[in-house]
Amino acid sequence: MRKLPTIESTIMAVVKTGNGYPDPDWLASYRGISQDAAYAAMVEHRANTDWQSMDIPVPPMPKAPDREISLDDVTVRVDNGGRVNSIHSIHSIPKDILKGVFAILSILCAIRSWGFVYTWFAQWDSGFFSVILASILVGVQIAMPQAIIFAVREYRYALTTICTLVVVISVLFSMITTIGGLYNDRSKSIQFASAQDSQSAGVNDQLQRLELENSRILDGQKIDIVELGTLQKNLEKYQPGTYEYNRTVNRIDAVKARIDAANAKVAKNDSVRLSVSSAVVYTVKRNDFYQFLDDITGLDTKLLEFIISIIVSIIVDIAGPVFATLALFL
Repeated sequence: MRKLPTIESTIMAVVKTGNGYPDPDWLASYRGISQDAAYAAMVEHRANTDWQSMDIPVPPMPKAPDREISLDDVTVRVDNGGRVNSIHSIHSIPKDILKGVFAILSILCAIRSWGFVYTWFAQWDSGFFSVILASILVGVQIAMPQAIIFAVREYRYALTTICTLVVVISVLFSMITTIGGLYNDRSKSIQFASAQDSQSAGVNDQLQRLELENSRILDGQKIDIVELGTLQKNLEKYQPGTYEYNRTVNRIDAVKARIDAANAKVAKNDSVRLSVSSAVVYTVKRNDFYQFLDDITGLDTKLLEFIISIIVSIIVDIAGPVFATLALFL
């Protein structure tokens, strides 16, 4: 096996080529030592060598090897002047993959935001113009933050202010449509559990009795009406003043009295039913997730709905443009 020359001989061989001291990385790899040991050997060689006797100009100080500083999962590579050369994350996702993920998230947020805005405009505008308005609003949300970045880089502060105002207004309006869309969708699917109070059972029994009584009275009234029609036809057969005529007139008056009494009784029962019905008290309670949170936290269900809707709107309408910015400039 060939024996390697000494480190000093190796260093001197490189110096004599006129290229100065070798790179610590190369010497460490060539000699199988660490970069710090290679650098220390070169510094010692420079200090202990009689350059004047060899008629060789003193070469400049060798280039110090980069130092690595580990901070948790991040390795920072620093040169001899204290400048950061590179930062390596040991366990991080590659930047290109991360940018792709942010791009996909931005697209998904934009699609959902577009759906809420379109539904909002479609309530009073045509489908065609609703599509246009929704596309404009979502496009402004995604594109305008990028314009703000370019305006700031060009020190165009007036343009930056205008773009910022446009973004703020469009995002706020989009958040309103998102909250409104969530509320409208949820209000259609809310289930209520209705429970009558302690008096409701007795009130229902009374209402049923009144309804049955009215039904019986109206059935009897139908018979009286038929009888009245028959008596009025028979009356035409008799001469006024005769026994049969007077007897029929008396019967007609009696049937009319029964019909009037039946109408009065039905009207009275209806009045009682109305007053009783208005006195019934129902305890209405929502039967959904927000009622569950209300029972736990004591907060009103409408307030809880509003808070959660704001969180969703922030994710959809604010995080979407942020994701797009990260995908472009990360």
